[in-house]
Amino acid sequence: MQRQHEWLTQCKNPYCGGTCVICCCGVCKVCGCLEGATTSECPGVAATNEQTQAVYEGRLDFVDGQWVEQCSPHSPKYRC
Repeated sequence: MQRQHEWLTQCKNPYCGGTCVICCCGVCKVCGCLEGATTSECPGVAATNEQTQAVYEGRLDFVDGQWVEQCSPHSPKYRC
């Protein structure tokens, strides 16, 4: 079953003013993925630093309930 990311789009810092990465871009509440390190589907658990780095570099994605060696469409390495 495909799991959608659950976006956190507002931080709790009263001094932020809406300018931090959470407020501007959003972070998945479940896996912690954000921006160019976002997988196609949410893995349902926190992604490791190694996994998010590999997603950002275009070497890894999470699709159909499993990690696969392919480029996420959110990665800066993705080519249409």
